[in-house]
Amino acid sequence: MKTGHRRLLAILAATLLACLTVGVFYQLQDYGPESAIRRFNELSLNDNDEGLKMVIAENAQVSSVVFLKQKLKEWYQYGATMQLAQMERTDNEVRAAVLFTIPPQPDYPLGTQWAMIWVVVRRGKSWLVDANKTATILGDTLPSLRGAQGF
Repeated sequence: MKTGHRRLLAILAATLLACLTVGVFYQLQDYGPESAIRRFNELSLNDNDEGLKMVIAENAQVSSVVFLKQKLKEWYQYGATMQLAQMERTDNEVRAAVLFTIPPQPDYPLGTQWAMIWVVVRRGKSWLVDANKTATILGDTLPSLRGAQGF
């Protein structure tokens, strides 16, 4: 076999492998409890209530979803960033500590940072945010957050 032909086959094989890898990661980007949290945040900020129905547990109360959306919008309005800090898993439930960081503001020069606990449950093959449990936990921790610039 000529060197040019081998080189072309090697390039084609590498291209095929790269496409396969990208395809697998693209398919898996919306799988898992982390993805359910990320999608809930994105859909909340975009006021996509139809999309939210796809990432919340079926027993979610409207008031819980509205409460979470409202708080997320408030925090993101101040430039908050979100980072997964820790996860505790059982068979069908995950409790994830998500770290929110708000950068320094003119009237609060040190900024602020706190962890919010998200509860995500598995229903079949899907991971869904349990808005009721997540909102309850957040509501219980808010009194300690209120002193920090009204959050």
